[in-house]
Amino acid sequence: MQNVFIKKTKNFETFYFRIVFPYEEKDEDIAKIHLLPKMLIYMNEKLPTEEEFKKYKLAHYILSFSAHHVVLGTSGFFVFNLVTVDNHILKDNDLDLIISFLADCIYHPKIINNGFDNFELEREKETLALSIKNAHLHLGSYLDIKIPEYVDDVGIFKRSITRHLADIESLTSQELYQFYQEHIASKRPYIFCIGNINKNQIIKIFNKYFDDSKPLMKSAKAYNHFLKAHAKPKFIEEEKDFKDCSVNLVFKFQNLKPEERYLTTIINKLLTSESTNLLFNKLRVEEGLVYSVDTINSSRFNVFEIFAFTSANNLDKVKNKILEVINDLKKEELINSLLEKLKEEYKLSLISKKNYQNDLLNDVMNEYFEMIPPQKQRTKNMLNSNTKDIIDLVNRMKLDLCFMVKEKNKKGN
Repeated sequence: MQNVFIKKTKNFETFYFRIVFPYEEKDEDIAKIHLLPKMLIYMNEKLPTEEEFKKYKLAHYILSFSAHHVVLGTSGFFVFNLVTVDNHILKDNDLDLIISFLADCIYHPKIINNGFDNFELEREKETLALSIKNAHLHLGSYLDIKIPEYVDDVGIFKRSITRHLADIESLTSQELYQFYQEHIASKRPYIFCIGNINKNQIIKIFNKYFDDSKPLMKSAKAYNHFLKAHAKPKFIEEEKDFKDCSVNLVFKFQNLKPEERYLTTIINKLLTSESTNLLFNKLRVEEGLVYSVDTINSSRFNVFEIFAFTSANNLDKVKNKILEVINDLKKEELINSLLEKLKEEYKLSLISKKNYQNDLLNDVMNEYFEMIPPQKQRTKNMLNSNTKDIIDLVNRMKLDLCFMVKEKNKKGN
């Protein structure tokens, strides 16, 4: 089996297994993509009730089992995670039974009349639909929906489950099962493992339960979709029934190159990292203008957002202070001193990372699928970064959207 990747380490007393099925995301499939993992983690053909399922996990040392999907650009991945104890506790054929359980969940779900359990599906549909309806009741969720609509003229960045309520409500268990057959049941996955694992033993077990003759779906690796800045920034103000008010500034970088994405991460850290925190220090500590301020760096789409929650009479003041902070990023002496702090912070994070099994497994998976550069390259990028390159990119940081939301009947200055 050529699709098993093992990171052997004695640092943990658990085995962590990750099963990955790549797929290409299509807008019409988004409802199915969100609901499918839920159909595969609570029961299967051999364990047809949630109670039996839970008892099996407890009896066989399965500490956690979950499934979700990850999307980067238009490349997606169905991801199944299982954590169990290692061979200090496992005996005889325990590991065999655990991998058998994992395979059964993926390849032998509970099926009734050529569809998933309808009761379970309707429950998940109702939960997902309710979360979408409630999203418009909360300012943060509302911003997550509206801002992509204003900055994305292409249609990839603004893809969202919130735009597919009708698809969720109309989806049948048979339609979802057909989608499952096409994207998981008929495919062979990539398998990632970490722990003090006997390589020959684990490959033998996976060969037993995972059919090596099925085709291996490859990722198109269509991760980056850089959006172009509008000719002029948009200025939009809305009055809503939310109790909070917000200022949201969205920037795009002119002529951003894929190899420069790490610089956007450094800019983000300069603005928000605990050791630098330019935004919080200026807007909250010095000026007392905001309740909170933060960023979202969607560098794969060339979208950099700064958002702050404030009062109605401070909206313009907050906008101007954020722009002042961005201008501060062009000051060489300031960036020199802060960059050294970030580099020390990064070195400490590398030491800390060794203690987190999930982070290490993420690196193995991410590097294999080339989602991110190898760790050595990322370390080199960070430690060799310089003020000149950062200021050059800040000079190409153009305001694309200023979106203000304030409470109805309250006038801002």
